[in-house]
Order: sequence, then C-alpha cells, then structure tokens
Amino acid sequence: MLNQRLQQKLLQKLSPQQIQMIKLLEVPTLQIEERIKKELEENPALEEGQEEEDISPEAEDDQFDE
Repeated sequence: MLNQRLQQKLLQKLSPQQIQMIKLLEVPTLQIEERIKKELEENPALEEGQEEEDISPEAEDDQFDE
C-alpha cells in the first residue's frame, strides 16, 4: 500500500529592522524620551526635529520639492 503525504511549511524570518522595531515597541515611552534626550546631548551632529503638528502643509511641500 502506497502512503502519500503532503506537507506545507510557512517560515517567516524577520529582518534586522523588524527586530529593532519590535524591541523599540516594547520599551516604555518615558525611557525612549530619556534615551533620545541623552543622545541629543551627547551627539552634536543630531538635532531635535519639529513635531508633525508643528509643521504647516506649506512646509511639508517644501521638503519634498528638492
């Protein structure tokens, strides 16, 4: 008697960026804000950006015109 079996396997691997995002989502907001503040103080190449609410629609258009 011939026994046939069909098996299907689904495997998903996470990219390093996806893993980083998952870890970031697990961190409390206060801790993230403290880390950002520390990085801004320690790294002169970084500067704090504007929040989305503060950006006018005209300013957003200007950013993408370049």
